[in-house]
Amino acid sequence: MALRWLVRANTYHDSIKLMRISESLGAQQGVVRAAAVMGTPLNRDLLEDDGLLPPGVDVSSDDLLVTVLGEDDVAADRALARLDDLVRVRAASDYGSHLSIPHTMASVSPGGEANLAVIAVPGAFAAAEAFAALRADLHVYLFSDNVAVQDEVRLKRLAAERDLLMMGPDCGTAILGGVGLGFANRVQSGPVGIVGASGTGIQQVACLLDAVDIGIAAAIGTGGRDLSSAVGGSMTRRAVAALKTDAAVQIVVVISKPADGRAAQRLHKDLVKLRKPSVVCLLGAELEDQGTVHYAANLTDTARMVAELLGREFMAPEELPKVTGPARPDTQVYGLFAGGTLRTEAAQVLDAMGVPHTLLDLGGDEYTQGRAHPMIDPRLRAGMLTDLAARSDVGAVLLDIILGDLAHDDPAGAIAPALAEFQANVQGPVPPIYVTLVGARRDPQGLSEQHARLEAAGAHVFAANVVAAGAAGRSIGSAT
Repeated sequence: MALRWLVRANTYHDSIKLMRISESLGAQQGVVRAAAVMGTPLNRDLLEDDGLLPPGVDVSSDDLLVTVLGEDDVAADRALARLDDLVRVRAASDYGSHLSIPHTMASVSPGGEANLAVIAVPGAFAAAEAFAALRADLHVYLFSDNVAVQDEVRLKRLAAERDLLMMGPDCGTAILGGVGLGFANRVQSGPVGIVGASGTGIQQVACLLDAVDIGIAAAIGTGGRDLSSAVGGSMTRRAVAALKTDAAVQIVVVISKPADGRAAQRLHKDLVKLRKPSVVCLLGAELEDQGTVHYAANLTDTARMVAELLGREFMAPEELPKVTGPARPDTQVYGLFAGGTLRTEAAQVLDAMGVPHTLLDLGGDEYTQGRAHPMIDPRLRAGMLTDLAARSDVGAVLLDIILGDLAHDDPAGAIAPALAEFQANVQGPVPPIYVTLVGARRDPQGLSEQHARLEAAGAHVFAANVVAAGAAGRSIGSAT
């Protein structure tokens, strides 16, 4: 085996591009493994675990580190020589010679043809770019995470002053004018407008509705902290107001992880005055229906209530299955989630059942600093899943697999080897694996194909997260 590497100081590429480069290098003839990452401490640890960390390498978080493990020197050198071709950006002419492409946010002319800026840069630089975009009179979709909450408050205050939308930071999903931004599923158009301080929450509800032929007019993401006490729900309320004037929207849906009480009350008052029916899912909130405002207990309940308000039949995705096999005393449910809201919803289901659990949100800032989101790059979660095999207290495993644009090209195929390794090496009886598969029929990965691959890998697959969590809870002996 031959390990080759290079370091490019102060060279940044976004995590999506680096994952594509890693996959391309790894697919070269004679290459065993390859990685292109920013040199963060977490990434260095992962490279070390994977046998790809060069000995004595001097690299910082701002540096690009590319490593290739080849079957021999020739294969490793040949693959590494392809790096420049893989990182070369497209020329402006590739986008169309009629377009003038600004190279900095400061060079954008206010009042031009563009009205939206999509920003995905490291968190340390994201706020400055978003301020520049707002000052250029652009709505902002801020995909970047690891942005200080003080900056978020200031950005949203400036957006309100200029009558603009400030979606984010850490805005996972939006659908505007029929175009998906971030992690968006290819759902049909229809009468529902969604506001979400939760990307995967938007995706779960939109996909459940799409399955019964109810479409989405618009989905406005606000970022996961918008309904916190620090931010106060300012962008959620502005987004609701925007949907109020949208003639295509018949029903407004609001989705969030647990919200601050005062922020939730202010939002409630806005919705009462909306003059359109609304369905609200603030996980864990205990608010009562009033007039046209209806509160849902979970994401699946949200989709059901929307269908009922539209006079449409909502077929439950699946019923809670019968759990077979031996009881698993002194065990717990382990969950490795890409979606924070799906993780929160699952925790609430298991808490209500009295089932012990350890559920991680691998899309949180502590896991995504300097590396791709787990919806894009499955390697961190695959490694953690493999590690679970060494534990004796695993009674069931919960995962979410998210399809759609920007997500991994084949998430089921990428996680299948880790599922097989877990089942082969686990101590004692093999714990059941439950997967929430969030996807729409038109998604590029192929919903039915992904479902079949996951089942072939030994997983029980569900469309509704609450059902998957309930099945996992019932598989623990103390819950039955």
